[in-house]
Amino acid sequence: MFFTIYAAESNVEAMETFMKMWSGEEGIKLERETMVAVAKAYAKAGSTKKAIEMYGGVSGSKREVYRLRNECKKNEKLENDGYKTVIGSLLKLDDVEGAEKVYGEWKPVGPKLDLSIPGLLISRFCAEGNELKVGELISSIGKKRNGMHLRMEMAFIARVVKGVAIDAAVFGPIFQRASRDELVRVWARSGMGSVYPAGRAGIRTDIVTLTLEL
Repeated sequence: MFFTIYAAESNVEAMETFMKMWSGEEGIKLERETMVAVAKAYAKAGSTKKAIEMYGGVSGSKREVYRLRNECKKNEKLENDGYKTVIGSLLKLDDVEGAEKVYGEWKPVGPKLDLSIPGLLISRFCAEGNELKVGELISSIGKKRNGMHLRMEMAFIARVVKGVAIDAAVFGPIFQRASRDELVRVWARSGMGSVYPAGRAGIRTDIVTLTLEL
């Protein structure tokens, strides 16, 4: 009773305290209506990912998962954890096709690829004995990783070009007379090459190419 009241009032802290206490007792499960109330409380409190995760355990709640996911995409960028939550919830609701589509939209955020996300679908297809789908997902991992590295590289280049543009505006002719080789050496000494996706060799090529447009 108190649990339902806390959920209705969106008292997330008290609600979670009850959930932790109940989870330690064997055989006690939340009723469907209570789980829906908890999911709504999370959504109202702005904890969208927790709401999506809760709806994943409520049969027939696929529409709510999609609704919250779309709201999340409008208000903020859906990153790795968000995609993992959505895909996991859809799989629990047996919407495998929907989970695949969401996975297809996922653009990994580096620097490391979160293999647990494709792992959710791989585990499902392994359990079903669907070797074709498992193979497709394994192949997709390389493409996801390449895309992630490319986005990291482009973001890095964009920051470099922006910095060059600001310096050019501030220092004017003095900056313009500086050789690009000197610029490359300065950035190389700064240690940027060790974290640059294309490596030290890529810095020279990218800086020379992009600064030509300044």
